[in-house]
Amino acid sequence: MNVARISVLALALIAAGVAAFLVRGLVLENEQQVASGPSEPTIPTVQVLVASGDLTPGQTVRSGDMRWQTWPETALAEGQVTRSSVPNARADLEGSMVRRAFASGEPIVSGALVRPGDAGLMAALVSPGMRAMSIPVSDETSAGGFILPGDRVDLVLTREVGEDRRSTRHVSETVLHNIRVLAIDQVFSEDISGGALVGDTATLELSPHEAEVLSLAQAVGDIALSLRSFADIGLRQNVSDLPLPGILNATSNRDGPTRVTVLRNGQETQVRIREGM
Repeated sequence: MNVARISVLALALIAAGVAAFLVRGLVLENEQQVASGPSEPTIPTVQVLVASGDLTPGQTVRSGDMRWQTWPETALAEGQVTRSSVPNARADLEGSMVRRAFASGEPIVSGALVRPGDAGLMAALVSPGMRAMSIPVSDETSAGGFILPGDRVDLVLTREVGEDRRSTRHVSETVLHNIRVLAIDQVFSEDISGGALVGDTATLELSPHEAEVLSLAQAVGDIALSLRSFADIGLRQNVSDLPLPGILNATSNRDGPTRVTVLRNGQETQVRIREGM
């Protein structure tokens, strides 16, 4: 065998080895692609503010009640709070009141939280089934200004009774018990520096029946707030089940003064309310 034939045979063997190596590489690459499956497109995401646990209406939100959660950008709804737009949202919204319920992990919508000073704060402060009603007060009728938001009070009605001036006398009675004070003027916070807050109005949390009683009591006479001890809060009395001397019923006449049915010792008496009271 001559040298030329040996050289040709060697080159053929080398070419066959290179071809086999390349084919093996292609086969392995295809197997890896089949095993891993087709590559999925990357979905853009954002960080949104969600509830860390269940939030109930009227609850005061703390920083720990909220957390950041990765959220698909395509599923972002209007009103959701994003970290890119409001990076300090947890601190900014701390102390807000919840207007509607949130489930754990549900994105928080800024409009459903009411911050102090917002128009909807009072509605968020009122407990479900209760009502808010304001009455005029002064330092004399509000324990010298030491009645603060969050305190509990009794409402004392003072009025005049008697058919004429010679028999007129003043009587006082507690008409509502253990009533929660929501605000004094426009102050809702329970943390008042100085310990006293003199205002012109007190906003109280009342049941619908208690609101009717208070409205009638204001028409009958003067209302003063009696501050209750923290140790004497107890349970609210159900005024719908209790007789309320002096304000059981009232009728008004456009041509004459208001008359109130007073229950004393089991006897009903019609009392005429002086005009201008």
